[in-house]
Amino acid sequence: MSEEEKIALFDAYLRNELSVEDRAGFKTLLDKNEDFKKDFDAYQNTAREIKEGQEYGLIKETLREIHAELVQPKKSILLRAKFIIPIVSAAAILVLLITVFPFNQNGDTAKTENVSADDYSPTDNEEEAGEGEAFYEEATEVQEMDSIIHENYADTNNENNNSVDFLNKVIEYTQSVPLGTSFQISKKGYFITAKHLVYKKRYVQLHNKEQQLAFYTEVIYRDTLADFAVLKCSDSIAKLLNPCPYKIRSKQPNLGDEVFTLGYPKAEIVYTKGAVSSSKGYRSDSLTFELSLPSNSGNSGAPLFSKSGNFMGLIVANNSKKQSVTYVVQPTYIAERIQQLRSKYDIDMSKNYSKNSQKPSYLIEKFTPFIFELK
Repeated sequence: MSEEEKIALFDAYLRNELSVEDRAGFKTLLDKNEDFKKDFDAYQNTAREIKEGQEYGLIKETLREIHAELVQPKKSILLRAKFIIPIVSAAAILVLLITVFPFNQNGDTAKTENVSADDYSPTDNEEEAGEGEAFYEEATEVQEMDSIIHENYADTNNENNNSVDFLNKVIEYTQSVPLGTSFQISKKGYFITAKHLVYKKRYVQLHNKEQQLAFYTEVIYRDTLADFAVLKCSDSIAKLLNPCPYKIRSKQPNLGDEVFTLGYPKAEIVYTKGAVSSSKGYRSDSLTFELSLPSNSGNSGAPLFSKSGNFMGLIVANNSKKQSVTYVVQPTYIAERIQQLRSKYDIDMSKNYSKNSQKPSYLIEKFTPFIFELK
């Protein structure tokens, strides 16, 4: 989670703008992550000081001027739409916390070279992004870690059309480089992918060469704390799907665990193996962990499997400054969020089963029909 998103999340929590599920996840993170709690406490203290300050009106006016300058065409933008919070509360604090004294992972003030996020890269195939669509857009000394904007990516959103019949139709499979990867988690037609791949998207296409199958899915959930999203195909398409041959691992990975992934950095599925190198992820984030495993553009959204074939995480990013360092969302966190979503959606994973094989070629053959190119 970038510093900008963290600040926006703090403000949304204090303003009671989070859903029931997100509030529960926020409280869980406060309990489990000491660094996150320190940042939240510091945010509240700074907000209180600013609000009580006699020169608050001057700060507010200055912020308006700064914001007007930032949003000029062809200039880097920090306060994107999802971060533009009402100026009476978080906008002032966002600028002060991020540009004046950004937090390091211990909750203390940090030197600017320690907060740059340009070594954390979402692993998708949109490298040739147009102006305003780069992975990270420089804004003072801080950069967004989840800023891939798909404004020029063709979108069938039908938001002004009451008909969504295209969700019920199998479409033609196309041979082209995918944007990233998605994979099935339930025979009921539910899939998981990385959130940054479906940013601003309502519908996305999934393609599977093995089955010569392609169809539209709807983005039904984007996680606030971690970089993952849940997709749903229509019931008629779900009837074409089989139960998944893998279960979600119920515990966090151990150092040295051998792992592998199947994803789409190109139009053909690619197998990559590695090992768990750290129990925590980028800047000691407890919602993710670190792998010694090479990942390329298109691996975002790919599932991570244990040596025996159990699902144990979602690949979301790599470290561009360190060779073969990849970040993965914890399986326990994903399982908790899916369990909470079951109050709204019939994400039935009871029919999922485990192959429990040590033979990579066998697992690759069995898993490939359940892993999709995201177009």
